[in-house]
Amino acid sequence: MAEIPGLSKQYDIDFFRNLENKCGIQLENIVYYKDLTHYFVMTAKKDSLVRKGVLRRDTDDRESLLHPDNVDHEALKQYAQEAAAFSTSHFSTPLPPTPLATWKGREDVSIFDFTHLYSSQNACRVRQQRGHRLLLGLVGDSLMEPFWPEGTGIGRGFLGVLDTAWMVRRFCQEPGEQVYEVIREREKLYSLLRQTTDSRVKGHFHRWTIDPVTRYPTTSFHFNQERIQGLYSTDTSDTTDSLAPRVRLRPRARRQAREETRHTLFLAD
Repeated sequence: MAEIPGLSKQYDIDFFRNLENKCGIQLENIVYYKDLTHYFVMTAKKDSLVRKGVLRRDTDDRESLLHPDNVDHEALKQYAQEAAAFSTSHFSTPLPPTPLATWKGREDVSIFDFTHLYSSQNACRVRQQRGHRLLLGLVGDSLMEPFWPEGTGIGRGFLGVLDTAWMVRRFCQEPGEQVYEVIREREKLYSLLRQTTDSRVKGHFHRWTIDPVTRYPTTSFHFNQERIQGLYSTDTSDTTDSLAPRVRLRPRARRQAREETRHTLFLAD
């Protein structure tokens, strides 16, 4: 039997139409790989699952729709086996009657919702209280939930761990007034990570370290500096000013700056 390495409806409308007409199964895509087991993944339309009895009740509530009480396990098993048999016979030879693999004591067929994916707005945050500074960071799925059909989840997960390790190193080595620079670099790499694929990393994997330069083709791109301002919180009122980049002014420039400040305050008043 030939594998089906990811087939979407828009690329073979006839196949998906025939599957619906003969089996009553509506799919958006299907994947079939074989190794120790026959592995099928398919994206099914909700209406099709309701008509085939997989879902006992149709509801718009995501939590109750796929609740175990609302899923007929036997109907789900039949649905998956019909789709598997039809797809393999369409492209090569039909899948012979084969028992389902088992997982955790039951047949390994499941249904889950991935219509919503989540990612953190930020990769890190720094908090300071009572003179102690705490660095917080997210890694893995808590940072960016992967879209598994793309096959990028585990790769981006490891890259995120290495990026976080680099942030920790920078945080420990840099003086306190550079905390904004550490945050800025981490958020910049997180922005880059969202777009990273296997073709957008350096190929000499044995040379990789936690240093991002060894892994990403480029880390130089425009980044909105305002995004990091709210990622440092403290219980002292003057920390933000003291950690901001310092600029040395000549005496004349200082006088001009004071004049501009007074003028600005006057207008604000």
